[in-house]
Amino acid sequence: MHKYVFLCLSALAVLNVSAQSFEYDIILFGKSIGKGEATVKQIAGGQVQYRLYTQAEANVMFKNRTSLTDINLSYDTKTLTSCNLMREKDGDIQKVEIVYEGGRHYYIENEKKLPVQKRITYTTTRLFFEEPVGVDEVYVERLNVFVPIQYEGDGVYKTVIEGGDNYYHYENGILVEFRLKKGVNIYMKKV
Repeated sequence: MHKYVFLCLSALAVLNVSAQSFEYDIILFGKSIGKGEATVKQIAGGQVQYRLYTQAEANVMFKNRTSLTDINLSYDTKTLTSCNLMREKDGDIQKVEIVYEGGRHYYIENEKKLPVQKRITYTTTRLFFEEPVGVDEVYVERLNVFVPIQYEGDGVYKTVIEGGDNYYHYENGILVEFRLKKGVNIYMKKV
């Protein structure tokens, strides 16, 4: 009898998952060039999983440009526990894994495992899921660096990454628009 109750409770714990998903249009020069999807799952026990998937294609300066990003993060309370990132830009592929072992984060790319300079509590991917109220810096997963984030007012936050200004606009705590300003403006607008 106790085994039966334990199995039922275990099954309920596994089923205790809530998910939320947001869709975005990727816009360049006023035209939709792709789609993005941000999904967050809260799992029993405090584990949170985030996934950001984007895919875009456009002709820029007489060249066909493509971009695909697939990032999966797991958090346990306020600490990143794992990250798998795959980014393809114009045929070049980058794969990154970030692990949390023995109280320390490690960045793994091309079979090189490097320690991260400090604990990762907030990443650029997480900006697509929640407003960074009270957050001073974010970790850029694909570059293994921390960058400052500043509040610009009216629900807008800014980071500067690789010389590009990134603006995140929130309404009621939800990202409604992301804008990258680096030569040209690329937008992601919530559908």
